Amino acid sequence: MAGPIHYEVYVRRTAPAAWALLIATEDRKTALETAEEQFQAKQAVAVRVTKETLDPETMEFNSLTILNLGLPEEKSKKKPEAAARPACGSPKELYAPHARALIGRVLEDWLKRHGVTAFELLHRPDLAERLDASGVELQHAVQKVAVPESQASGQDLHGMVRHYQRLADATISQLMKAAEAASFRHWTIFRSPMWPIACRDRPTEPSSWAAWRPRPWPIVRAHGRGWTG
Repeated sequence: MAGPIHYEVYVRRTAPAAWALLIATEDRKTALETAEEQFQAKQAVAVRVTKETLDPETMEFNSLTILNLGLPEEKSKKKPEAAARPACGSPKELYAPHARALIGRVLEDWLKRHGVTAFELLHRPDLAERLDASGVELQHAVQKVAVPESQASGQDLHGMVRHYQRLADATISQLMKAAEAASFRHWTIFRSPMWPIACRDRPTEPSSWAAWRPRPWPIVRAHGRGWTG
């Protein structure tokens, strides 16, 4: 029996450019319309839509191209290059803006269901634990990242999947350890227009969170009690 299905839209902005993932969605119509809009608006010289079906037994995706428009890929001589490596190699790199944007795309449905952002997911142990418990949903997201990156870089797909699965596990483990060490001090964050002001000087690396204090104080509390300094 076939597993979950999603559609991926790839674009090439210029003739010599490599394919880049634009969106991943579970809606076929949205994927096809997005690809055609990109091509008609001349925002890409070529577009491609693939149907990705998850095999429940191997937990791998079977890819089928359902739309291919535009210029063919240019054949160029291979230049000596350094050994290819995954785009993200450590939990720290997941906090970069481009990485957060990618997480927001591949986990778009999950984030919407829980009413949170990729930034919150990367900073809240409870959300990380909930995503980890989802099982297939996290594996699905890993595949959405690994498949196009493997195709673009020529790296082994199985190795890429294992790498990003280990990276996800390490990031979740890091968040849980930080919580256990009370680095988060069990904050309850009340949704408020002032929260961006409180967070504007927050360090991006988890190792620095223990010494950080948000401002203004009134919107941040620990177990119902305001911070006292």
